[in-house]
Amino acid sequence: MRHRVMAIGLSLVILLAGATGTNAPVALADNPGVYTMDADFDLGSLINVNHEAPNNDQLQLNEQGEAFEFIWVAASQRGTIIKIDTLTGTILGEYLSAPEGRGRDPSRTTVDANGNVWAGNRAESSDGQGSIIHIGLLENGQCVERNGIEGIQTSTGLGDVKGWSNTGGADDSGGVSTADDECIIHYVRTAGTRVRTVAVDGANNVWAGGYPDRIHALYNSSGALVPNTQFSHGCGGYGGLVDGYGILWSSSGPSLGNYNTALLRYDPVTKSWACLNHGWYGYGLGIDNNGAIWHTNWTWNTAMKINPDGLLASITGTGGASNDRGVAVTSADNHVWVANSGGSDVSRLDNEGTLLTTIGVGTTPTGVAVDAAGKVWVTNLTSHDVMRIDPSTNTVDMTVDLNAVKYNGVDAGPYNYSDMTGSTVTAPPSAGT
Repeated sequence: MRHRVMAIGLSLVILLAGATGTNAPVALADNPGVYTMDADFDLGSLINVNHEAPNNDQLQLNEQGEAFEFIWVAASQRGTIIKIDTLTGTILGEYLSAPEGRGRDPSRTTVDANGNVWAGNRAESSDGQGSIIHIGLLENGQCVERNGIEGIQTSTGLGDVKGWSNTGGADDSGGVSTADDECIIHYVRTAGTRVRTVAVDGANNVWAGGYPDRIHALYNSSGALVPNTQFSHGCGGYGGLVDGYGILWSSSGPSLGNYNTALLRYDPVTKSWACLNHGWYGYGLGIDNNGAIWHTNWTWNTAMKINPDGLLASITGTGGASNDRGVAVTSADNHVWVANSGGSDVSRLDNEGTLLTTIGVGTTPTGVAVDAAGKVWVTNLTSHDVMRIDPSTNTVDMTVDLNAVKYNGVDAGPYNYSDMTGSTVTAPPSAGT
């Protein structure tokens, strides 16, 4: 029998089939019991909750978001999002990124404080709007019952993609009324088109920015536009994150006219902004333990380290193949990992920018992300797989084939190169399991 403990806000809901009064650890199989002590809680998996001192023998929500034991991969060619267990490599679900008849081609992702993923659809630009999709983490109780059938009806693996009929255009303007998968919780039409910037802030809201119109706007966790947040300053819209100070950083991509190398730095509190033109083509964004922004430079085979105030700290070569895209930082050592999409390798740099090693991966690696165990995941666009790198050995210790089952016979084409695990989220969670 499975016991589930869910923390919402400051309350705990314990769901048991039965209960026996005991403080001893209880087995999960056919032995209902009361979870009371640390040893009891250690029998399960904790999502967003802990029993750390001085509050032992109880559960409380984590104070800040952190990486999850799940990774969300944008299968851009299929128009789906794939969820993978980072401990086992098991593919747990595959979900459409938009209704039938709407543009998909998902790419950039970001994971919120409750483990849910937001993704932008690059192919959506009708009626001057783009779109983002919000998919709930079933394992943290984030999906929503809406069809009257007991339990949550949702995908259970690769290729198991539930329909989204959009009959009569019911969800054209947003909404999930015709989505069969109950873990698809919000579909939002955005102000910016062809969305490439998605980033969660400290209040668990999400910024979405379009390319090439550069329109950014903030949406709350229910998908509603936050009033007086929409802006366009002529740069950004190509990939983003929010730092610990609440600053939105949004790259501009490889070729965007007068601001073709500028990085947007925007303060939502003061509404002050700058298009930081450091003279290099910008792509992926990551953040280190000191709050410095790392920004890859596409065909220049370099990365910039930028101080939180926007001043350039250094520019360093990244080694390996060129066409640098995704970048992420492992918190244990503050090392920087770069996906070299012009070839088949990932570079590892120390925090001063010194190349430590390059690691062979699949073909056309585009994105990197760090999971809850501190391992590095890389999405490989043209070999249609994802790989896990063990930083202690600098070797690939797991490969997950995304083409083992093809939805509609189409290759996966994983193209995301922003946060896929929650490793950059700063918002405190509102729910835990």
